Amino acid sequence: MKAEPTNIEINPLWERLTKTEQQLLASKLSQINNPRKSRLAADPQTARIFDNLIYVTDDVLQTENKLLTIQNFLGQIGARTEIWQQLAMIIGVENSYLEITVHHCETFLQVLRKHDFAVNSWLEKIGRLLGKGHRFDSARARTDHRFQPQLHFANDRADEEPFGENYFFVHWDAQSVVTRHGSLLGKIAAGRSHTKYPATAAQIAGYLREKAMAGRSGK
Repeated sequence: MKAEPTNIEINPLWERLTKTEQQLLASKLSQINNPRKSRLAADPQTARIFDNLIYVTDDVLQTENKLLTIQNFLGQIGARTEIWQQLAMIIGVENSYLEITVHHCETFLQVLRKHDFAVNSWLEKIGRLLGKGHRFDSARARTDHRFQPQLHFANDRADEEPFGENYFFVHWDAQSVVTRHGSLLGKIAAGRSHTKYPATAAQIAGYLREKAMAGRSGK
């Protein structure tokens, strides 16, 4: 049985988030329809849900990786309000991996397209024909280059109960198959690497910092 974090009243993991991060996460974690959404960030129940989601008994490194995973997800998606509003619930977190539900699959995919995600691209369709791709919907964030972590949503369990088409897994591949620069052969090689070289939470955090710095400098 998974142990609860000690000193739950202090909520040490929740309190390590910024106020902005807490506000973004609060409505995606609470299992109760609470109309006081503006006050959820200070709700002890929400903090407890978060701590139980992230805390790993006797494993500080895994706990830190899960915390960084949530922060990476917020860093890449949280500021995109239109995408964030499509998320219904964050229901699972592991190292560089999340499980989420969305309100409506097709609307979610349309919003991702609007924000320059490659949704059900021709590369995905070829993979399905070869029996190696994702069976249902797959959406990937575009990167500039192949050797950059790529955020990836997929609903591979769309035909399973109790999951369905609104259940997505989220992870980052260490190499990108949808890039603004690079050759087709490079993208194919990147795709072949996905099962062998997953991105780490630290690599993703470094990539997001570089993107932020490039954005501030106007590059």
